[in-house]
Amino acid sequence: MNCRIVITLLCVSILNAELAVAETSNNWHRDTALSPDGTTILFTHRGDIYRVSSNGGAAVPLTRSRPVDSNPVWSPDGKWIAWASDRHGNQDVFVVPAAGGQEKRLSFHSSDDVPSGFSSDSKRVLFSSSRYDALNASVDPQRNNPELYEVAITGGTPVQITTIQAIQARWNKEGSSLLYADDKGERFHRKYDNSPFERNIWRMEPSTNSFQQLTSSEWNDHTPNWDEKGAGFYFLSERSGTINVWHQDFEGGEASAQQLTFHDTHPVRDLSVSHGGDLSYNVHGQIYFAVAGGKPAPLR
Repeated sequence: MNCRIVITLLCVSILNAELAVAETSNNWHRDTALSPDGTTILFTHRGDIYRVSSNGGAAVPLTRSRPVDSNPVWSPDGKWIAWASDRHGNQDVFVVPAAGGQEKRLSFHSSDDVPSGFSSDSKRVLFSSSRYDALNASVDPQRNNPELYEVAITGGTPVQITTIQAIQARWNKEGSSLLYADDKGERFHRKYDNSPFERNIWRMEPSTNSFQQLTSSEWNDHTPNWDEKGAGFYFLSERSGTINVWHQDFEGGEASAQQLTFHDTHPVRDLSVSHGGDLSYNVHGQIYFAVAGGKPAPLR
């Protein structure tokens, strides 16, 4: 056999072995959240939140508590981090300066409160909660589906944004429009969910209370993130057989949807995007990072 062919086959085998190891990690890192400048990734491990450079290296803890801390999110200015913690019995929203400092509890309801983002000016935390403050607003009397709220980082009474079941909501840079995934009540991480319970991505204009459905795939579409230009969005979809990262333009509609990652063993989870278009997510507990337009690679 030709030596060049042998070397090529060997390199391919090594690459495939590395990818196999990356996609069968036992680390179980979850809830990845990339900083707005793309330099730092937050993630959860065994109920605590850690931060690590997007270049890899040693991770340092952001929280250390016996209860479970989860769902970290960055403020657009990179100065604040919010997360959910059940240290008081159910999930409440907490916030802390990204540079370090005193933690502050922002929500006190008996329902689970889960943050998904901040207001465009970084002064309020956006979170979902099943409170049903608006009389007769819900179709679910057992209070399983969340509405959308905001609360100031200084504390105070949360304000309801919408009564519909909007999860993973994120404001655009101007604070005029929201992307979110609808929530039909099925388990969120169920695989191969080709059913009436599949999720789709929507856009909401709160000033006019108008809604636009952006995806209509028969498979799950969720975890929307505005792209760096505000002209489209990144999202996770199972339409290719396994959940991967996709991008879609607003102007081009679903015909413009393009697959960006090609994992075929385990689904992509917890996608987040920097202001410059860098991507971070996890696959089977392994954190991945990609500079804008680059190829994702597992963090080391």
